[in-house]
Amino acid sequence: MPTKEVKIPNFPQLYKIVELLPDGKTTPTGNYRVRKRVRVEGKWTTHTETFGTFDEAKRFAKSQYHPTAPGPTRITFGNAFKRFMKHKQCEMKLSLGTLSGYGSVSAPQVF
Repeated sequence: MPTKEVKIPNFPQLYKIVELLPDGKTTPTGNYRVRKRVRVEGKWTTHTETFGTFDEAKRFAKSQYHPTAPGPTRITFGNAFKRFMKHKQCEMKLSLGTLSGYGSVSAPQVF
């Protein structure tokens, strides 16, 4: 059966989901939908989520929604050391032998 969203008074982001019957009447399904405008990577977008109870939907509508952002990337000690050595080579003009000696000491440890 087709469904329709009905606005709930005094709750701007909440909608009640109802089924449309062939005779034009509506039957509540007991589900609620929340539509939030959120900023993801500098662009505004609409996030929609469906809940089984009104209390869950209301709690989600009032909460701060943070979209899943990519977590911090793991840096190995070897990669950090290579970036540091490139910086030092430009800064101090170290010889290639000194740089290769320092590079052989670095081990790929994750922190």
